[in-house]
Order: sequence, then C-alpha cells, then structure tokens
Amino acid sequence: MTRYPWILLLSLCLAPQVLAVEQNSAATEATERNAELSSDLDQFVRGAINEGFLTPIGSADSSPAQQNHSENLVEPTSGKMAPVKSEVVAANDGACTGPYALDFSELQTVGRYQDLYEVRDKVDAAAEHGDAPVQKTALAKAHIALGLYSEALMVLRRTPGPEFTPYRKLAELMNNRQRPDTAYFHKMDSCRSEAGHWLALAQFISGDAGGVQKLQDSLSGFRKMPLQLRIDYAALVIPELERIDEKGLARKLMADFSEDQVNRSPQLRFVDALVKLDSGDSAAERTVVGFLSHPQFQEQALAAMLRRKRPLNPAYQEILLSDLMRKFGQQGSDRQLAASLQFALEELSARSKYQPIMELAQMPALQNPAAQAEVKRQLVSSLKRDLSGEDRLRNLAAISAMASDSKLLDDHPSKDQLVKMATEQAVHFGFGSMASALVGKSETKGSASQEVATLAFRRHDYASVYALADEFTRDEGIAVLAAKSAIMEQNQPLLIKFENRMPLKPESLLALIEQDAVSGHWIVSDRIYAAADQLTGADHKQRVERVSALKRAALNLPSPTAPMTMARVREKLSATPPPAAPASRGSN
Repeated sequence: MTRYPWILLLSLCLAPQVLAVEQNSAATEATERNAELSSDLDQFVRGAINEGFLTPIGSADSSPAQQNHSENLVEPTSGKMAPVKSEVVAANDGACTGPYALDFSELQTVGRYQDLYEVRDKVDAAAEHGDAPVQKTALAKAHIALGLYSEALMVLRRTPGPEFTPYRKLAELMNNRQRPDTAYFHKMDSCRSEAGHWLALAQFISGDAGGVQKLQDSLSGFRKMPLQLRIDYAALVIPELERIDEKGLARKLMADFSEDQVNRSPQLRFVDALVKLDSGDSAAERTVVGFLSHPQFQEQALAAMLRRKRPLNPAYQEILLSDLMRKFGQQGSDRQLAASLQFALEELSARSKYQPIMELAQMPALQNPAAQAEVKRQLVSSLKRDLSGEDRLRNLAAISAMASDSKLLDDHPSKDQLVKMATEQAVHFGFGSMASALVGKSETKGSASQEVATLAFRRHDYASVYALADEFTRDEGIAVLAAKSAIMEQNQPLLIKFENRMPLKPESLLALIEQDAVSGHWIVSDRIYAAADQLTGADHKQRVERVSALKRAALNLPSPTAPMTMARVREKLSATPPPAAPASRGSN
C-alpha cells in the first residue's frame, strides 16, 4: 500500500469541512482551520508510517529488480546478513569534500510534516534565482529529519551530482530496504569524526560487531539529531543490541527519550520493551507479544521470543503462521526473515505439515541460498523423525511427502536414505503402488527395491518380483524372492534360473526349502536340499530336519535313519520276488 492514496482519501474526507469554514468564517478562522488540518495530516501520515499501514513505493534510485536482488534473507543460524561486495567509493563523492553534509543540528526543530511547506517555498523561490540544487539539498535533509526517507530519495533522484551522495547514502541506510554501503561510511568516518554514529548504524545493519564500540564512542552525534531521526535510529539499533545482549548501550540510547516521547511512539514503545524484557517486567513481555501482529516489528518481536523459548498462545500461533505465509509469498519482502522462517518451519514441522513446508521453498521472498538451505534442513530433520517414529499418522504424512512430485531434495545427500525409509514404511502399510513410486525416486534404486519386491511377493504379484529380479540381477534378496515366487507358481524352469543366481547361504537355502514345504509342490532341486543337509548349527539342523520329515511324509519316502526291525525285514523280504530257478542241465 502506498502513502499517497491514503493522503488523497483523507484530503477528500476533510475537503467539505474546509469549504464550510471558508464560506462561513473570516479569513483568519480559515487560516487557523487550515493549520489544524495540516497538523491532522501530519499526525495521520506519521502515525500511519509508524504503524506500518503506509509504506513507501520504493527507493527512488533502484529498480524493483535491484531491490529484489538486494533483499535477500539473512543467514537463519546467525541472524546476520550475508557478506556483500562493497561499492567502489568514488573520489569525489561528498564524503570528505566540502562542509560536513550530515550535520542535522540546525534541523532540531523540524518535527512535523507541515514544516516541509516552508522548505518547499524556499526551493521554489531558489529555482527562480538559479540556486535550486542548494535548496534541494535542504529539502532532502528536511525529509530525512522527518523520517521520510523514500521521499528524500525521490527528491535526490531529480538532482544528480556528487554533492548529493551523502544524503542518498544516508536515506538508503535509514530506509533499511537494501544493504548499506558500509565502505562509504567508513570513508566518511576516516575524515569526519562526527560521522561515527552513521558508520556504527551501517555496521549494525550489516551484522558487524564493531558497531558496538563505534557507537559507544559517538553517542554525542546521536544526541544531536532531530527527534524523529533519533527514534528511527534507535528502532534500527536497539533490536540488534538486544540480540547480542548489549543492553547497557541500549539503555543509554533510551535514556535520551522522555517518558512522554516513548508513550507517543510505537517504535520507542517496542524497543523499550525489548530492553526491559529480561528485567522481570511482565508488561514488557506482553508488549513484545502484542507487536507480533505489527508488520514493522513482527520479525524482531518473534526473534526475541524465540531466543527466550517463550511459548505463544496456540490460537495466536495459527494466526501468526498464516500471516507469515502471506509475507513469504510477497515479492520483494523484508530481507530480515530469519526468525520468521524459523518459527514457521518449527510450527509446520511440529504438526508434520509437509506440503506447506515444500511450498515455502517456492515463495518469492525465500529464493536465496540461505533460506533454501534452512527449508531443506528442517524438512529432512522432520522426515527422519516421522519415518522412524511410532506415530502412524506422522508415518503416513512423511510417506506421502516423499512420494510427492517435489524436486526439493533431489540434490540432498540424505535423499536415498529417506527414500529407503519411506519405502520400508510403505511396504509395512501395504502401499504397493506408493512403494514402487518411491523406488523410482532413488538414485540408487537397489537400496529400496528389496522392500518393494517383498511387498509384491506378499500381494502375490509374482510378475513384479520377476521383473525386479531381472532388473537387479546382483541382488541376492530379490533372487530368493523370485525363486520363492516360482515355487508358488510351480514354475520349475524359472525356479532353476533363480536358484542358479542364489548364493548357497544358510538363510537362502532355508528360505527355499521352507517355501517348498509351505507350497506342498516339492519342486526345489536336489542340489538345494543337498546343500541344506550340509548346514551346521543346532537351529539350522532342526529346520532342515523338519522340512525333510514333511517331504518324506508327503512323498511317502522312508526315513534314511529309521532302524530296520524284524517285522520290517520280513515285510521287505516278502515284497521281494524270489529268484528264478536255474535251468536243469541234467539229473540231480
């Protein structure tokens, strides 16, 4: 939302009242009323900016593409901005030439929007005398003093030149919509000792811890600034000081504001609560929680609560999560999204909501390496937890996530491990088609193919088992399953084929002869039975003997170790035909 439509709307609402005054009052009354309206407008604009309802259209000297490029997420683990290549500072850039440009002491009294009218009048008058650039400098400074940084940039865009560079750099710094040019402020600090507090601010925004000492040494410069500029400065610096536990310096900044100034400024109320957050002041924590719904302070408030592991109301968590998902979906969103992303991922992970997690990776505001890495890290961690856990609903959620068409984990080193875990779970639940789909997602498909073959065998899908055995010819486990499938189908040629692929290992031999017994077909080759008879170990011998006994009974075969009793001998002899009498070759 831009500033100007709201100003226009307010003007339209107030216009009838202005006309009425002009028609029914004297000229002096009209003047007083206009002054009141100007004051109301000033309060409206300032309040709307502070509350986050009005935001600038964008920096005047950068295109949307440039803004999007610069507004990248900070590293989630550290909360610091990724290092950027500093601009090459030109020799004639106003940093060290001419009078010190960033001295705002003469603008201490500038505090209302209507104060710009006088400055604009001077600019118009100067334009008639050919002195516009000088007055435009004053106009830009007045906008900066009022906290209207985007407007200052628009003024400066129309007046190029090195003498305007300090104001442009400062407006960009205070606007906090792109990475500051720290190198420029380093240069200015080297030749202007009074510029130390600006360098400190650039260092804080860039994540440079050197800003602490620099600000300690230059507090006098901070105190000389106009009120709104001091408020905006404190709002940028104090959250960083709170993050690195430098609350002593934060208190020094807050001491420069009166209680009334704090109460009238949302920015000061927020940073004051941050400073008091660990002092046992329960009101401070309530204040910080209240600012979670405020777009301007949401990230910093959330980061402060997360650092202290303070729980949030579940109903409020849902609302906040919904707000953050919309925020991530906005092109050119705030670059400082580390805490928001961390909160969103933790909340979604805690509920095993994998689809929103994968959708986060596609959000416009998160298209940078740091954000992508954090989404993948949290996703992998959650999948491992749910695929190895005992909660069936979480098991199913993780299986479904792995079976989806998302390419998010294609280049992740844990992908094959996760595919195997998901496949095993799919087999456990009897999801044959899902298990087959999962196998196709693995780079090393054999890592999960045995589980799929096992499920196919259980479902009597013997054709799929044969196909897997032909695809993974070196997989001994699948060869055993294929041989068992051939037994069940009484397909002796196939059985011989897969028997020949099998190593004569105890478990493989036992699996085949026991499957032969279960089927009752007794088609396993004598070679396999002979090898099984050679197994040692009490358990192996017992299992082999059990199958052998069943086979002898089924085929009515004698026991090779049964003792020959006399009755049995008599039975055998009687069943044996007598030998033929020899032919007579003469008389006895």
